[in-house]
Amino acid sequence: MEEKDVKFELEVVSDKELGVLKLGDYEKSLETANQILANNPVFVINDDNDKKIAKDTRARLNKVAEQVNRVRIDSVDEFTREFTSQCKEIADKFKARANEFDEVIKPYEEAQKVVAGESVLKPKVITCIVKFYDEKVLKKLADFCTKNGCELSVK
Repeated sequence: MEEKDVKFELEVVSDKELGVLKLGDYEKSLETANQILANNPVFVINDDNDKKIAKDTRARLNKVAEQVNRVRIDSVDEFTREFTSQCKEIADKFKARANEFDEVIKPYEEAQKVVAGESVLKPKVITCIVKFYDEKVLKKLADFCTKNGCELSVK
């Protein structure tokens, strides 16, 4: 197999107003790609020289594939940059507000865990100032104290 430089270029045509992004002459590009592939058939390796040629051919073909992918990625990025930025800005606003809710939800949930007896804290004395009698809450607090070896003081 003879080493050849592989020249392959894509012409990208985009019309942001119409929302079109395509190859300028797809059929010609496809024909050129097929010719390059036909000139680089896979062959049986019989010696180290064949192995070197196969590896070099593989590297050149991978390089062309990477170039085609880079054109695709860059074109899509350029074509959708404004759209992506706008969507990200709006999504970030919703995420920021959701995070603000986290700041009030988490302390409430931690307080609920104490009432439910799930606290990792082990207080020695829990003092409750009772303005009205709620037997269920006092029972939960009493159970919590019993479970965690602390004293309940009701005032």
